[in-house]
Amino acid sequence: MAQAMKIIKTTYPECPDPIYVHRLGKYTIRKNRPIRVSFSSPEITKLILRNKTTQKDSQIKIYSDKTIHQQQQMKELKQELERRIQNGENNLVIKYIKVKSGKLDELVCIVSALHNVHVIVLSETWIKSEDEAQRLKLINYTHYYNYRSYSRGGGVSIYVHNSLEHNYIEGKSEEDNHYLWVHIEKFSIDIGAFYKPARTNANNFFQTFSSKLQEHNRAVIFGDFNFDLLKNESSVNDYKTILLENGFTILNKINKKFCTRETASSKTILDHVTTNLKNHDFHMAIIESALSDHKQIYFEIKQYEPNPTLRVRYEAVNYQGLYQDMLNMDYINDDYIRLEEAILTAIKRNKLTKFKFLNAPKNDWINSEVINKINKRNLLWYQYKKNPDNTKIKEQFRKERTKTFEYIQKTKNEYYFKAFKNCDGKSSKMWQLINNLTNNKIKHNFVPSKLVEPSQGTITDPQAICEHFNVFFAKIGIFLASQFPSQKPNATTNTVQPNNINKLTKFEFTTVEEVKLIINNLKSNSSKGIDGISVKAIKCLKDPISECLTNCINRCLQEGYFPDSLKFAKITPIYKSGPKDDPGNYRPISVLPVVSKIFEKIMHQRLCNFLNSNSYLFQGQYGFRSKSNTLTATIDLITKLKTKIDQKHVAVGIFIDLKKAFDTVSHDILISKLIELGIDASALQLLRSYLTNRFQTSKKRRVTNLYQSAMSKKKVLKSDSESEPEEWFCLDCGEAYENSNEEWIQYIMC
Repeated sequence: MAQAMKIIKTTYPECPDPIYVHRLGKYTIRKNRPIRVSFSSPEITKLILRNKTTQKDSQIKIYSDKTIHQQQQMKELKQELERRIQNGENNLVIKYIKVKSGKLDELVCIVSALHNVHVIVLSETWIKSEDEAQRLKLINYTHYYNYRSYSRGGGVSIYVHNSLEHNYIEGKSEEDNHYLWVHIEKFSIDIGAFYKPARTNANNFFQTFSSKLQEHNRAVIFGDFNFDLLKNESSVNDYKTILLENGFTILNKINKKFCTRETASSKTILDHVTTNLKNHDFHMAIIESALSDHKQIYFEIKQYEPNPTLRVRYEAVNYQGLYQDMLNMDYINDDYIRLEEAILTAIKRNKLTKFKFLNAPKNDWINSEVINKINKRNLLWYQYKKNPDNTKIKEQFRKERTKTFEYIQKTKNEYYFKAFKNCDGKSSKMWQLINNLTNNKIKHNFVPSKLVEPSQGTITDPQAICEHFNVFFAKIGIFLASQFPSQKPNATTNTVQPNNINKLTKFEFTTVEEVKLIINNLKSNSSKGIDGISVKAIKCLKDPISECLTNCINRCLQEGYFPDSLKFAKITPIYKSGPKDDPGNYRPISVLPVVSKIFEKIMHQRLCNFLNSNSYLFQGQYGFRSKSNTLTATIDLITKLKTKIDQKHVAVGIFIDLKKAFDTVSHDILISKLIELGIDASALQLLRSYLTNRFQTSKKRRVTNLYQSAMSKKKVLKSDSESEPEEWFCLDCGEAYENSNEEWIQYIMC
């Protein structure tokens, strides 16, 4: 104290007494140590610095620990940290310092100034023993370290604040290179401290360094690597390549302005911060200090919030309560409107709000073992590229390359063999798997944010978009039909004329057993219609309502009408291809009420029985017919072609794709054909009722728009309808077959 004041008084005679004086560094015989003198005001320090040239003893050097700029920088940094604490922000703050263990006292000062530093990373600590490491403690911090016991120098340390849950991963010293890893539980991050002296072999370091990077999925690494990022050297480029191959990014700004070590003649970036974290916000600052010849790095990362498990809210039904309510209902007899109201009331009374958590998507055949083998192969490849004359490494690489390829093929084949095995009898899952294998585009069911119409311009209002889709889907059939030649043949004269017409005046009544069988065969995972009645609900209520539903259906069959509430379709536009703002590039998928499917199946079965019993259906129709599909059509086509070729005949194939075939079917012509086939009275009236006064609604977010399609829409059937299009389309095609050479029209697979 007295000696220090004597030196200061020589420079500044009026200098007041300091707050405290202490020696820095570790005591060494016959070596001087610097003395730190602290005053109550920075003005005193300024006066001493201005007058230090008056000091005559050349061995005495006076300098400030912080310049005015550094003081201002630290002040602003401290204020910013305090502001964030007051705002409730909870970010991870890390301080990287290259400092020797003898300067721990100064480190304590820094920590006291930045009281909320969570992690302190030190490199080149020069710790030589376990006892020394145990003594180097900071209050409220846990000290993790790795040191060089066999020689001086080296070493890394990590101090973690005790407010964080943390644990030691590993520490390693190899060829004077040091590696230390600590895991921070709250932020789910591994903190790495590395030190590589300039003299150690770079290739050996790269091999170990790369393997360490592969072991940590979420990591931030600090260290003195002695690779100057400002230089274009082979070792620096190799270092960057290894980081890139392992998914790590250098966070330092590679610019002399942001160097981490600066001398009178050079600027270098030897201290690096790298990470493989994605989609995170970082704050990083390079801080000058007299603590060492390297600058400090202040690093902050916003608190890690893992991707939340997606929770979906949905409405469920208490099926037990629903069943009991319908058991106690009044006998409704044959009025479907009352039956529908009773079902909806019971469902509403037994609705439940539930939540389900969606599992994260799983990888298919790509597992951790595959990745490990690829990494092992890549590592050998890198070694081989660096040592092309080494035959041993070359042979190891070739063997590992073959083993990796074979393992990938084996794993992939086994996975997809099992996947195809699980798809037996499940055509939808089979096609989904095939689409994934062939990289086909998945068709998303969504309504675009805008539509472009030449006559109206750009449409962005959700309500207007729904209205436009409704009108477009309703009128597209009429528009396409208008493109046909205006000279239309008379429907009656072109209809197939049976020799002995059998009349179908009414549909046969259904039975309770038939209704139950149809309900049992409905797909349980089908979407609900606009009425909100699901297939599961109908299956649950099969016993209580089957008799009443049978009476309702029989009444409709007898009186010849189809309930209007069952003709209400929910439309979903499915994108096909082309510009997404063009409504013509969307295909409408409609979902009808579940009960409508029961009605339609009964009608469909009776109509098909009538047409088949009278041989009215064209034999060349393969689509939408029982025991007939594209496979049978292809077999018959190939057989016919081979036969004609063997007979030395010329075989010509003409393939026609009718654009929106069912949209352009005329209801009037269709009804005329039904009449000519002998369908009359209540049966005809029911089919006419089924085709008319249909409604549709399309939905975007919570906007729903209603459009009465009976006014202009000529589409006969919805895609969700259980009435197969065979009887409709075959009536149009049959006459062409009858009026032509049988060699011409053979296969219809619409």
